[in-house]
Amino acid sequence: LDKLKTGEAIDVRWVDIANPEPAQDEVRLEAHANGALKFNRGEGAWFEGGAVYFTATGGGPLGLGQVFKYTPTGLAGGTLTLLTQAEKNGLSSPDAIALGPNGNVFVCEDSDRENGIYVLKPSGELILFARNTRNGSEFAGVCFDPSGKNMFVNVQDAGVTLRISGPFASL
Repeated sequence: LDKLKTGEAIDVRWVDIANPEPAQDEVRLEAHANGALKFNRGEGAWFEGGAVYFTATGGGPLGLGQVFKYTPTGLAGGTLTLLTQAEKNGLSSPDAIALGPNGNVFVCEDSDRENGIYVLKPSGELILFARNTRNGSEFAGVCFDPSGKNMFVNVQDAGVTLRISGPFASL
């Protein structure tokens, strides 16, 4: 996965696991032996419109994170698309994720710097939306109310939840 370029898609298939509920934590080892992909520190996930958006916080060629979209095409597999990854775009250690109004993907960071929230537009453009300059803690649990006019996001170490008003659809 470290060789994928932003925007690149690959066909994937599920691998069979002999015993999906073993007594020991060994499913991933069997999956990898059977050719399953390895994601580095899979964290945030969001299901929307038949697709799963998720992050690999430590993935990519720099080890600073990737954001993926998996679109199933049947029971056997689907398409995996690398939406963005930490490069020279400012993104570092993507973690929590949510799909917002107009298909924008909101990505929260979990890095060792001032963490931010980025907006990944359907065009692939990545925009810094917010930055935690107060205490360096990560943003977590990002989501929107049903109207799409209010974002809710937690500041983890501070133990607070923020409500941020839109209009998010115009970003």
